Amino acid sequence: MRKIFCFNRIGQIFLGAIFALLGLGVVAYFGYPILQAYYQAIPAKGIDLYLTVSNVRYLANNFAGPVNAWWYQWYGGRPFESVYPVLHFYLISPLAGFFNVFRAVQIYVLASLVLFAILCYILYQYFSRNVFVSTLITLLTIFSYGQYLSLFWAGAVPYTATICLVPLVLIFIGLYVNREDIRYLYLAGITSGLGLLGHPQVIVAWALPVSSLFIFFAGTAKRRGLLDSLWFRVKDLFVYFGVTALVGFRELAFVGVEGVFRLLAGIFSGRLVGTAAEISVHPEEEMAQNFYRSRTIVAKFQETIDKVPRWISSPYFPLLLLSLSLFFISLLIVKDKKKAIRVVVLVGSLLVYGFIFGYLFFMGLNPFAGGWIRVYWGFSVLLGVVISWLAGHFLRALRAFLQERLALWNISAFSLEVLVGSLFFSVGILLLVPAVHGFTTHILTRSHEFPDKPGVLHEHAQESSAYPSLLNMKRDEWGSNGFSQVVPSWLDPNRLDYRLYDMDATVNIWWSSIFDMPLARGYLDSAGGPNYNGWQYWMNIVLNKDEIVERMGVSRELAENQARFFVDWHAIGYLEGLGGAIGRDFGIPFSSYLLDDELIEKSEEVNVWRPTHDFYIDLPAYWETLKYYKIALDNTSPIYQTTNAPAILAIGDFEAHNILMRLFGSLNLNSQKAILVQGKERVDSYSLEELRKFKMLILYRYGYRSFGRTWEMLEKYVQEGGILFVDTGDERPEADMERLPDVFPISANRREGLGREWQMEEGKVLKDWEVDVSNFTAPIFNDEAWTFSYANPEAVDEGARILLKNHGKIILVQKDLGKGQVFWSGMNLPYHALREYNPDEIKLFGKILEEGAGIGSIRPLAGTDFQRPSPQKVVIRGENAHGVLFKEAGYEGWHAYVEANGQKRKLKIYQSGPMQPGYMYVFIPPEFQNEDFTVVFTFRGAWKTWLYYFVNFLGILFALDLVTGKHGLALLAGMSLPLRNRISAWWGREDEY
Repeated sequence: MRKIFCFNRIGQIFLGAIFALLGLGVVAYFGYPILQAYYQAIPAKGIDLYLTVSNVRYLANNFAGPVNAWWYQWYGGRPFESVYPVLHFYLISPLAGFFNVFRAVQIYVLASLVLFAILCYILYQYFSRNVFVSTLITLLTIFSYGQYLSLFWAGAVPYTATICLVPLVLIFIGLYVNREDIRYLYLAGITSGLGLLGHPQVIVAWALPVSSLFIFFAGTAKRRGLLDSLWFRVKDLFVYFGVTALVGFRELAFVGVEGVFRLLAGIFSGRLVGTAAEISVHPEEEMAQNFYRSRTIVAKFQETIDKVPRWISSPYFPLLLLSLSLFFISLLIVKDKKKAIRVVVLVGSLLVYGFIFGYLFFMGLNPFAGGWIRVYWGFSVLLGVVISWLAGHFLRALRAFLQERLALWNISAFSLEVLVGSLFFSVGILLLVPAVHGFTTHILTRSHEFPDKPGVLHEHAQESSAYPSLLNMKRDEWGSNGFSQVVPSWLDPNRLDYRLYDMDATVNIWWSSIFDMPLARGYLDSAGGPNYNGWQYWMNIVLNKDEIVERMGVSRELAENQARFFVDWHAIGYLEGLGGAIGRDFGIPFSSYLLDDELIEKSEEVNVWRPTHDFYIDLPAYWETLKYYKIALDNTSPIYQTTNAPAILAIGDFEAHNILMRLFGSLNLNSQKAILVQGKERVDSYSLEELRKFKMLILYRYGYRSFGRTWEMLEKYVQEGGILFVDTGDERPEADMERLPDVFPISANRREGLGREWQMEEGKVLKDWEVDVSNFTAPIFNDEAWTFSYANPEAVDEGARILLKNHGKIILVQKDLGKGQVFWSGMNLPYHALREYNPDEIKLFGKILEEGAGIGSIRPLAGTDFQRPSPQKVVIRGENAHGVLFKEAGYEGWHAYVEANGQKRKLKIYQSGPMQPGYMYVFIPPEFQNEDFTVVFTFRGAWKTWLYYFVNFLGILFALDLVTGKHGLALLAGMSLPLRNRISAWWGREDEY
């Protein structure tokens, strides 16, 4: 009998292995067309495909660690690791040594899909203990729309590649729940942490919640007592989340910790960063928000019910009903009713979570950016887990039931399980046919809605957004010289000293995957400081479609000034854009004043032939057009330059910087005329020695810690030849003061309204400046009289010149003081001028700057030579210059030094221009200004980034120690051994006394 049992057991294992391999074979057979369709697709599929290609190409050509890698290709540049989760980019980059970058990306993401299918098969097999069930549900999972469309539709490679970690996490959670071996819980945490580094949305949306439900409702089954069991489950959750946080600390810190710090900083400073006033809401986004608000709860509920089945395989629902029926049958024969109740609670909680997640999404409460493509794939795994768990519970109950009633239960039970599983599989296969048919219909054929329209596929498969389509056709020639045909002969696309501006995202997405020339815009939004979004939107409406003139009422003259301001400051040497071209849905025309003959040196259209093939369909061929413009060199300036333009320090908050930058733009005070430095808010954050470097100071919406020290220092600055403009027209202490500091051209002032109309008297200076004060905007704010900080005539210092009066009160004064000058305004001039872009008020502000700092004319650039051995290092050589301007964003982690005459000096980097963080500007020490000098900029990474990755590294070591059973101390102890030996030796010497 023992021999028979042993034989049966071995035979059962052997047959189980055979069936398991056959199941994988079935999955591979049916799943291969998905891989084949993606790899062989012409044109390439996935809207965001080239986002990954661009990043991988960067690493393949300029490999650097995530701490100090610098991404200069988009906008003003930023740390590479802050552009997007970078783990997958680093994992793909070695493949670029064996394949072209395009193919390397495709091979990697397809390998992740294969791994996903295998892990899903193992997951379902573990829960169901039946190869037929696991095979069927795996096929259902991979053929769910929401599963493969993240690749075929969205082209979200990092997101898709991270999905495979979710079933692996659940496998480890399942092993822990059943075996209560804490190491499996550690492994689940490690896997979840790696997923955070790959793409946090995948883990946060599905792995963490589903795992938590398993731990809480299915974990610690052997514990006795409600409180005891509850305590251990809470402890397990704490361990799981703790290990996850340690391993994924960098991404967690970037999304969570820094976000909390920004929120707290906003609260304690009395404002929140990134207010709605700075960001223009796109009309379509506002319409969508209103749509969500207007819909009723009933309508949202109905849409949730209707839409969820659309994005996952329909057979899931009849199979869910079938598995629920089998589960209820098992309740009649199972002995452990408590365990069955736990299964009911677990399954119910999983289904409720899935429903709530989808429901909140349709209500517009989706915390995961990216829309529906970030949501629905998880339902297929969630329902797969539920069905396999219920089916497995039934089969285990059936086995236990037959064990008691049949003598040869091993053979009979196994045979019956095969029979039941086969029936389950047979029914499921019939239901699976529509899902497979859906793939072939929706991916491999044209839309049924538009059968005769060329180039239109079903909405479930989108061609890569790259325009022209030639780039999506030449999959095996990626990176070759064949793509030179997409630029004119006079444009060197690998030039590094100027940028290309293109508003069309379908061009921005691929440019950096082929060429080295940086872009003034990028495909993704680039997060920066509080003014960043506002300035980007400002630039776009200035440079495109005359939008700032037609929508905001800005005069054409001011709009053209702003356009020239942006072109110069952003080192835009080339433009590309064309509206209305065939197949070019996102191309828009430039503003008419931008294409002025004085600004544009030449232009040329490049026509690219659109091939005729699209998957298995013949489509009509047509020409696709790119149009390039070259900016005349005297209207722009390079990224790397030495300069003698006067440096002006704006001391104030970010709103002051925003207002002043827009005024400078309206006056076209570009980088060749003046360097506007974004200063700190507090005046006494600077020393007098530092202030002496600047030609002029603008104090607007400023602050300080020490009243006496601040104004004493400013007086010395002016006495020694500095120019000071101070505006107290807003709520400053100096807006209403009986005794003002001596640096002011007035001794006292008051702050109150002076009526809703002007009664102005301009001084001789304003008449000489030809400023027409009669055109000033009415002094009204919120339908009330504008509040002025004014001085009475007797309060004006002797020798001071009154520039402007209102109702007999002085509101603008200038005074010579020592070798310098002071301008005082009590009218909140910058804001008043900008409210309606009043040309004469803006002219007045410009005349003050011209009179004070002598700005306004273009200064020839000093001789400049540059080298860029790597993205992280820039060498600029020059002579006879006061400063060096490096037009890339001055993020923390950049350092600079100057060498001349065998000497080396560290330089402080200031932030300037319409970028956040500002473009980097350094002063050349006076003793080096007339010499040949070399300035070197290097990016080493911010200390916070080093800290985050160091903690991340220690967290991974700690987690690995936990898995090996060393209680998280072995590797850390080994690393700290030299330090501990030194401390022990020192302690021993102390004991000798």
